Amino acid sequence: MLNHFICSFLNFSLLYMTFIVAGNPAFFEPLFTRASLSN
Repeated sequence: MLNHFICSFLNFSLLYMTFIVAGNPAFFEPLFTRASLSN
């Protein structure tokens, strides 16, 4: 039961992050560029 709850929570947070990135890419762009530059 707890495992199922954690799985659904992770899926929801992934979906939520996807919607935020799709709706506001300018906010996440510096993070991605900084990560790629550090690599």
